Amino acid sequence: MKIIPIIIFNQVCKSFTLNRKTSLKWRLSNIGHIKNGPVKIIKDVTFVINQGETVGLFGPNGSGKSTILRLIAKILTPDSGTILVKGKIAPVIELGSGLHPELTGRENIQLYSSILGMSNQHISSHIEKIISFSELNEFIDIPIKKYSSGMKARLAFSVAIFSDASILLFDEVFAVGDTSFRDKSIRILSQMKNSRSILLTSHDLSLMQQVCDRILILDKGMLVNEQNEALIEFISQMPKNHTFVAEATSNSMYPLIKRGDYISAKKTEFNDIKADDIILFYLPNLPEIIVHRVVDIINENKERICITKGDSVFGLDAWKIHKSNYLGKVIKIGEKNI
Repeated sequence: MKIIPIIIFNQVCKSFTLNRKTSLKWRLSNIGHIKNGPVKIIKDVTFVINQGETVGLFGPNGSGKSTILRLIAKILTPDSGTILVKGKIAPVIELGSGLHPELTGRENIQLYSSILGMSNQHISSHIEKIISFSELNEFIDIPIKKYSSGMKARLAFSVAIFSDASILLFDEVFAVGDTSFRDKSIRILSQMKNSRSILLTSHDLSLMQQVCDRILILDKGMLVNEQNEALIEFISQMPKNHTFVAEATSNSMYPLIKRGDYISAKKTEFNDIKADDIILFYLPNLPEIIVHRVVDIINENKERICITKGDSVFGLDAWKIHKSNYLGKVIKIGEKNI
């Protein structure tokens, strides 16, 4: 299949000016030495999204994920660099953005669809599908100011997926709402693969693993994938029983391991892993070192598989880790030098 770039982000920078003197904290504390000025949120970021790709943006709060979506949607303009977008965009970025609180759900479907550039004919032929998918039939003719945040997210998401846009942007759209609707949404996004380009943000790595073809990792406004890929390759090539140090990049094992903690790990045999061991691994489309606890060990198609979960996100789906993804076993926590 021919690869066609549909979003090109080239050395993009974006800053915001913070006027601290207007803040209540500044007025109360009278911190005169704090200077106003621009804060760079996006720093020379470059990437390409191809036609039909589903790509995730992952990183801590403040890393620039939402800003990138707003730049692509032309809600914001870059300070420098170029952004080229080929195709119509349907952004679901700010919860409730594009929806009028005084209008009913049905009226908001028509309003939001018009904002996304859909024709009256397209709206008329899809409105019942949108209502059905959103599962808001009994609430569709009441003002959305009475909707919960999850209901608003359902409505906006449903309009977007039934739009005629070739590019869909979703910012933490699965952070609200119930599990059944999330599962249904994941299924329809999977069905859209190769037909539309989808860019989404989420703090749920297991969801991204299910949906995305690849994941771009951001930290402090910069893409860090290349660094992580090099580190993962280096660790993978280490000899058995070699000890190394890695930094925790998430709070999935909180409070035992916090983001930023140093972890001492050892390259042990995959077959020697036992339940309750804490291991490091990576996933093919997520060049990030992940730390989880082993909760079970199974055999699947004659292959040994470790089932893992993070202590702080234990309720989420379990992850299946194969020998090819395994990096090492944690032997110490909080030790930078070993």
